[in-house]
Amino acid sequence: MQKDILLALVLSAPGLVSCASPRAPAPALTITGTWDGRLSYQGTDFAILTGPMIQTDSPTPGDYEANLAASTGGVFILLGNVSTGILKTAGDDGDGTFTCKGAFTNAAEYTGTCFFSFQGSSFDLNIALKKR
Repeated sequence: MQKDILLALVLSAPGLVSCASPRAPAPALTITGTWDGRLSYQGTDFAILTGPMIQTDSPTPGDYEANLAASTGGVFILLGNVSTGILKTAGDDGDGTFTCKGAFTNAAEYTGTCFFSFQGSSFDLNIALKKR
């Protein structure tokens, strides 16, 4: 009798396993959205920034692209990675170049320091961005 019960359990085990529904993975945080922020120099706002950031995860997970318009004129096309906190211009289109090092908080805020170069001058700026 015990053999019969054991045999029944062994034969029905695959059915029991398949009845359990797999858990869906938790949604990943994404920085995709519209962002607003400020560049400041020695505590004084230098420019207001606004525009979309799109997390592409390509070629590396966490990669993103941002197109931030500056109140001083121009649009900065920035590339970065959420994990490394690096944010930099894709190239110099005449509006200057950035290389920023900072960190994202809950995929909703970014703060860091930037090295900015424009028309032969360069200086350090602080950057603070917030997702709408």
